[in-house]
Amino acid sequence: MRDTIIPKDFRPGLRVRALEPGLHLPCWFVDDIKGIDENLHFVWHPYKVLYDDIVNADVGSLEDPRYYIGRYPGLGEQEIWGYPLTNSDGSPAIDAAWHIWRLCRPNGWAHILRIDETHERWLKFCVSRLFLADQVSSKYGHRAWNLYQREEQMVARQNKISDVNQLLMDTTEENKWLLKEAMSNFERGLIKPTNPTKETIASFANQTNHSRLERPLTDREGGLILPDELSRGE
Repeated sequence: MRDTIIPKDFRPGLRVRALEPGLHLPCWFVDDIKGIDENLHFVWHPYKVLYDDIVNADVGSLEDPRYYIGRYPGLGEQEIWGYPLTNSDGSPAIDAAWHIWRLCRPNGWAHILRIDETHERWLKFCVSRLFLADQVSSKYGHRAWNLYQREEQMVARQNKISDVNQLLMDTTEENKWLLKEAMSNFERGLIKPTNPTKETIASFANQTNHSRLERPLTDREGGLILPDELSRGE
């Protein structure tokens, strides 16, 4: 089992929650992360925080304050990694999650990711992602990894736009029969709501007959509807 003690470099060394492999996170996950880079460390975040690209124990000046690692007013002697956020009532916003930080000598600590889930699929994704980042950065430099991530985001955004367009086309196709019926009614001077309905077959266990029910169409089943992505302005 690899060492999980957080080095005291660039931090005041106040009280932090110690990671217990096998209890807090699976042993294989901790070993895999440490195998990628020994400078990656697990830090417990009791509260949601803001942080800079690099943080350390330096609080900055009154004219230029910095997010720092250390003690914050009202939160006792525990060590907080960044500026704690608060709820609308002024209470600290709870995070209660493990995060991965990297020790970047000689400057400080850089946040890598938040461990959102502890199920195996998510943890394996985290490992593969960090391994890819390490390989690209080691071979081509950190700038190459930033460009790689930017390209990924562009492709994902383009795919989302394509998906929304397809959904809009499907919705329009579904609405065609209602549009034709509405146009026919207008031509004949019928402008009252048609209140279209949909016939369904009621089914249940040990059913001996198939009774038919009629109900009004829902918004998603007819009418001039926009997909949620478009109606939200995305």
